[in-house]
Amino acid sequence: MLSQLIKRSVAFLFALVITPLAYADKHHDLSDPTQWAYFSNADSAALNTQINLGYRIVDLDVVQASPMRFDAALVRNTGTYSSGWWWYTDQTLTQLGNLAVANNARLIEISAYQAAAGLRYAGVMIPNTGSEQQPFVLRENLTVAGVAAWVTKGDYPGFGVVYDIEAYSTANGTRYAIIGVGNALSNPARFEYRLGLTSAALATAVAANSSRILDLEVEPNGTFDAVFTDLDGLQGSSHTFWDLPFAELATVAAQYASRIVDVTQYVSAGTTKFAIVLRRNAADPTYTLNKDMRAMLTNPLTDSGFLVRELDGSVRTALNEAQVFEPASTMKTVHAFTAMRRVALGDDNLMSNCSSPSTMSEPGGSCPDLGSPWTSTSLNTALQGMLRQSSNLYTEGVRARYGTAAIVSLAQFVGASNVGINHTIGCLANLPGAEENTITLNDLYAIHTAASGGMLGAQELPFRALFINYGQVPSLPVDPIVTEELAQSGLSGADVAEFLSYFRMSGKLGGYDDNGVQHRSWGCYMSVPIKAFGCAIVNREFFFGAFINDHDDATEANAANNAIVRELARIPLREAIELWREASCGGETALCVDYALQGVGGVSTFEVSTGALELEWLSIGANFDNIAGGVSFAGDLIVRIDSPEGESIEFGGYDFTYGVPDAGDFPAASWDSTVSGDYHWVGVNVAAFGLQGTGSWRVTVRNGWNTSPEVAWSGGVCLRGITRSPGDLNMDGFVNAADISILLSLWNCSGQGCIGDINGDFVVNAADLSTLLAGWT
Repeated sequence: MLSQLIKRSVAFLFALVITPLAYADKHHDLSDPTQWAYFSNADSAALNTQINLGYRIVDLDVVQASPMRFDAALVRNTGTYSSGWWWYTDQTLTQLGNLAVANNARLIEISAYQAAAGLRYAGVMIPNTGSEQQPFVLRENLTVAGVAAWVTKGDYPGFGVVYDIEAYSTANGTRYAIIGVGNALSNPARFEYRLGLTSAALATAVAANSSRILDLEVEPNGTFDAVFTDLDGLQGSSHTFWDLPFAELATVAAQYASRIVDVTQYVSAGTTKFAIVLRRNAADPTYTLNKDMRAMLTNPLTDSGFLVRELDGSVRTALNEAQVFEPASTMKTVHAFTAMRRVALGDDNLMSNCSSPSTMSEPGGSCPDLGSPWTSTSLNTALQGMLRQSSNLYTEGVRARYGTAAIVSLAQFVGASNVGINHTIGCLANLPGAEENTITLNDLYAIHTAASGGMLGAQELPFRALFINYGQVPSLPVDPIVTEELAQSGLSGADVAEFLSYFRMSGKLGGYDDNGVQHRSWGCYMSVPIKAFGCAIVNREFFFGAFINDHDDATEANAANNAIVRELARIPLREAIELWREASCGGETALCVDYALQGVGGVSTFEVSTGALELEWLSIGANFDNIAGGVSFAGDLIVRIDSPEGESIEFGGYDFTYGVPDAGDFPAASWDSTVSGDYHWVGVNVAAFGLQGTGSWRVTVRNGWNTSPEVAWSGGVCLRGITRSPGDLNMDGFVNAADISILLSLWNCSGQGCIGDINGDFVVNAADLSTLLAGWT
């Protein structure tokens, strides 16, 4: 406990409580995935066309007064974004204020411009009612000092918040118009505005403040004005970029799984450039996976994407999975599929000779010299060398053996419609003007699905064996993730060993350095064992892969490519482990409950009933939410188990105890942490405590720190124990009519894997029925 007190004292020194912005709205704060649109130099007709499709404007800049042209960002006006709204042009600021009063609305966006009649504004407003209601003011003709004075001595007690700011030119210099809102001292929010920022200063401000931008504008002199606010608990949920060409705006938004919420154009060195603010537009795990990967890539124009999808099944996570990219050696998957298809059809043989060029076009290079002597080896050796050592010499031999047209044609036949082999693999940098090879993650998925779906027949497993496989040397970067996830699964050692006996994984890496332009990719296959009904083992197959294209730093590209594929692998692994953990079989029963609790003394209690059970194993997992940002640990959680016979144990906790036998504590290295997030499952053998009984088991989960700040946990607790009823076919702890129904439905089933074969003689018959009835409960 002393060590925990010391750690808490140190943590307290660095604890930071950030109060959310006092005023939230659908313009700035929502991050639910939705449809969106943006325009540059659009006229009113173009905007109205989009509006008539069900969109509303969230950002508006007048870029030309006559004829009037706009830059704008819009959002689909449905779901959580649904709102009444109005937009106006050619108004004075006073007129806009009057319109807001008439509409019972408030302004969320203004844009100033000089018209023939003088200074005019365009404005966007929403109803000032319900949760959106707040007082606001409009001010114009403010100097830099005037804006500062309003903030500290303006219309509200304490101070005001600059919600939107607009710079414009006058004969007396730059002046500012603002939308201002109040911020009561009883609920102060951290906010900041900055005026006249250079690009470098803007970058520094964004990084230093760890904040997001609410409003970004360009002054007449080309510098930036920005309004900042807190990250609202969604770290990385907003991004800001500038000096972008218009053609790249949608691409950058797609790479960051975001939508454009603010778009501003300006002229730099005689060229029109754009600055954009992005808001997250994807759910987890997609957004967080992408955020972490993009944080490793400093170039916003780099293309990237990823995919995890069950073969012939649903997508688990995906981003830019249909985007064409240069795969480098990952393309060799397609060559190998063609070869094994020929073998499966009997048109080729793995032991037949395969000729390949013998040398590269330059020492130490990657481009095969097609004019060098060609040497022969077995097709099997060539395919293994192509996939495991990534030999471009063997790859060219395989390509020449079947022909480019045949390889591409087969790929297209199985649905990999974007496959294009446009240059000899390994030669992109050696051939000026060479066209990149092409593929998508969906194409790679289609190849792996076809391989498992019967196109290779008995050659499917030999096809998988050609790649680098789990546990081999050289190893896959994903191998340690398998070990880590199983170590953190809460499964027993026997379960882990059985899981690995069925587990399979293989993959192919691709990488090019095209004269400084970096291309990286992974295409991987995973087969995870699932414990299905009756604990029959069923393999669930997945494709997972990623790409990074057109990057400018090899070290970053390598690190990001390997990091994302590791995280993608966790998705099917965790899915399988969860089902494994909750399965009841082999004379064992698993009882699992979900819990949720919050606050000091927060408690969650459940009762589950079973037949005779001897408790052997306890597994606990949690998502921890450090609401107050204090020094509570995830491992403060305490779990109590009460058997039907009144015996009890507890696990975890801090300064609270139930006073029953202690079964241990959460691992300090990983659970003694104040960080919010998912914490891995912990498993502990509790057989020595002798808890057993028939009937109701009570599970109680509680905050184990008596004086903790505001926190919350949610997760699962699983009890696993031995049942002594061989006829309990559905593993609910009882032998009853439900089990007879199962046995009769499988009558005369023979061979291995028959669930109703209680006595193990490989047939379901009267002997099994007799055993079942003998154990009736």
